[in-house]
Amino acid sequence: MPRAPLHPLRITLHRSVAFTLALLSASLAHAQAPAPSPQMAAAQAGFEALPEAERKAIQNDLIWAGQFNGAVSGSYGPLTFRAINAFKGGRGPADGLLAPAERAALAKAAQAARDSAGFRVLADDKTGVQIGIPQKLLPKRDATPSGGSRWQSADEKVTLDTSTTPPGGDDLAAIYEKAITVTPNSPRKITYKLLRPDFFVVTGETPTGRFYRRLSAGPQGLRGFSIGYDKALAPTVDKLVIAIAASFEPFPTGPVPRMVATVRVSSDGTISPSAAPAQPAAPTPFGARGNERYGVALALDERVALSAAAAVDNCRSL
Repeated sequence: MPRAPLHPLRITLHRSVAFTLALLSASLAHAQAPAPSPQMAAAQAGFEALPEAERKAIQNDLIWAGQFNGAVSGSYGPLTFRAINAFKGGRGPADGLLAPAERAALAKAAQAARDSAGFRVLADDKTGVQIGIPQKLLPKRDATPSGGSRWQSADEKVTLDTSTTPPGGDDLAAIYEKAITVTPNSPRKITYKLLRPDFFVVTGETPTGRFYRRLSAGPQGLRGFSIGYDKALAPTVDKLVIAIAASFEPFPTGPVPRMVATVRVSSDGTISPSAAPAQPAAPTPFGARGNERYGVALALDERVALSAAAAVDNCRSL
């Protein structure tokens, strides 16, 4: 049966919609592929001229300065660029690079923050993980009923547990489903949840406390940690949770890193590099795409998360 001819108005409308969609597509394509910044390229070249250990040390120090929560990889990108400028705080050119005096100031600030917390990356002999422990906050150490390690504050208002499960037990997805289940009689509220093929993160709160849990899957089974703490301690502990999560290595392949400043400043202001190894790079989550980036944040409720501002600047979606 021959089709009825379209009314001229319909033809005009169809052409108008098609033209509008074409314009939108071109606009989106342009938005998704911004022109590289010459300033960013120059900063990247300067940063990557540094030794790898120093590049990683700068990123690690930026974490402790509260400006960076990406992977400590030694690679330079928008996160590092903005974190450096945020640390400089307008006291110098916003060029994404650190002058020697600025680098010394960053190292000093980061080391002061670590020393204040008594932060040290330890190898947990019960589970095999490497994890940073703020030992001044968590001086008590014991074993968990399930065979992991436990660190607690003197008043037991903060507890950090490590865990391990050999291959053949519950899979990651099944444990994740249990972790996010909230019954009508449960006072828990899940504030953030993320499941990836090789790890999950769940955070939440109770009427009086907060908790963070991470579990990773590998050839040796499942390994993870959890930390729970009193809500009244949130202003102090929230920031430490970010540092602990950034230091966590479920399946380490090298020696325990020493969390020390990587530059030395003498009394006369002379700056010299330290031979101390830097914190190793955090693994890229399995299946991550090139246009994704990851950071560490602490979910405070369903709509609010605590993180470094540089981690989310210019993100189109979270």
